[in-house]
Amino acid sequence: MAAKSTIYLLAGLVFSTWAVSIAGLSGLQNQCADNGDQANLAGIEKFSAILTCTKIYRYWWYVVAIEVFAIFGLILVNALGWVRSQRASWAGIFSVLLLLYISMADAFLTAQDWPIASNSAAAVARVRTTVAGSIMTCVVNAFIVIALGTEFAPEAESEKKEEEKATI
Repeated sequence: MAAKSTIYLLAGLVFSTWAVSIAGLSGLQNQCADNGDQANLAGIEKFSAILTCTKIYRYWWYVVAIEVFAIFGLILVNALGWVRSQRASWAGIFSVLLLLYISMADAFLTAQDWPIASNSAAAVARVRTTVAGSIMTCVVNAFIVIALGTEFAPEAESEKKEEEKATI
């Protein structure tokens, strides 16, 4: 498995990319107004036209919230030295988060073309910020999954030898 310092580095990097995605999403939520514009989202996949403006982004808030809990959980488990014994679980969690962020990037890439009259350059920039943060978070989540799943041969060999000595 990757070294502790590598896990800390990747956790810091994914936190930074997560911050970009949450900045874009919070900007969109802040700009949102219940003036009927969300009815134009009916043709856009992963958005509901029947929700009010205050509820339309709630699924995406769940995605960013679960990501930050996973980041802090990985940092805590790494600090306690439990990552090696729980690496499959953490790789699974970050694999799911990788897929959620791929879905988020896809939804907001499509949403760049919202046919809303009140779309301004700032709104398009906020959507693009969300997309950029989502894509960057996808990439770093993939690196975390790879780092957690990597087993170095010398470490694996030394562990096997120690297990053999313990059983003899």
